[in-house]
Amino acid sequence: MNLVVFIGAGAGRADGVPLQTELFRDFFSRAALPKTRAQLATDVAGFFLSIFGIDVRGKSVVVFPTFEESLGVLELAISRNESILGVGSQHEGRLHHLRRQLILALAATVARPPTSAATHQSKLVASLRDAGHLDNTTFVTTNYDTLLDTGIELEALTGARGTGSLVDYGFAGLVPRDRSKYAEERTFKCYKVHGSLNWLYCTACDDLHVTYASEGATRLVDEPDAAICPACDTPRTPMIIPPSYSKDMSNMYLAVVWNQAFRALRDADRIVFCGYSFPDADIHVKYLVKRAQLNRNREVQPLGVVLVNHYPGKLEEVASEECRRFRRFLGDTDVEDTRLSFEEFAADPRSVLDRRT
Repeated sequence: MNLVVFIGAGAGRADGVPLQTELFRDFFSRAALPKTRAQLATDVAGFFLSIFGIDVRGKSVVVFPTFEESLGVLELAISRNESILGVGSQHEGRLHHLRRQLILALAATVARPPTSAATHQSKLVASLRDAGHLDNTTFVTTNYDTLLDTGIELEALTGARGTGSLVDYGFAGLVPRDRSKYAEERTFKCYKVHGSLNWLYCTACDDLHVTYASEGATRLVDEPDAAICPACDTPRTPMIIPPSYSKDMSNMYLAVVWNQAFRALRDADRIVFCGYSFPDADIHVKYLVKRAQLNRNREVQPLGVVLVNHYPGKLEEVASEECRRFRRFLGDTDVEDTRLSFEEFAADPRSVLDRRT
């Protein structure tokens, strides 16, 4: 069975990663505290004061916009070649600077250091390995953090392994890999369709450097010199795109990843959505899944969609509406709602995967 496990923000929440609605509150409460992040905090606070009229220093309770809304304002201004009064223009470089600062605020908030302590995403990789499903599994995720990547590095293989990373991001040769005689040949597919905090991109060289660890993103925040491209001295930025209606998909690295994700979805027998609500704003992902559903012989290889989106305390009307959203777009007969949480699926994927094998 060809399996795609689609990881959304809800799965990250199970491991302590804040949701979009919580991101900037967490940033100002803890992630912005180190002295090395003082300028970052000042720039982000100034952005919220200028754009949203929010004084983060003067209020005890602040309702922040989401990361999508915040970054989306800058992305649209840049793409439309427009200025924002009181903030600046892209010709001055101010909009690009603020865009980078928002992304670094995201990195400072969600990045986690590599650790041997098992996350639920690490447990999922180990459980799929033990159940004999991992070799036929492709991970697709909209998350920027590296919890899944780290889980693959820690749990995909047991016993001895070669050098280099086990994670195949789908760059198809665009990013150099370890080619020494000791390099590990076995890899596991992990396609991050909204980018990743450890994909450090130089806009001048059009070069992508992958750190294969979450500390690569936090080093950009705490050690500014580490962000400099060694070839041209341009500050590198994590390559991410917000989950909004307006997405810039022109970057060749992301285009290749999306193509690889489509192929995996098209060839899949089953997609398990974990912590992903199929939001209306993410029409690019919805189109990707719909195209994969249609570009196959549905009589010979129908696509099965399984939902693992539950959590303790989730309201019945919320769960039902999410399921209706999937079924409205993909068809009633193709969608099964397990009402399992991500933690339950990660601990025992066989309870879902072996039902119809």
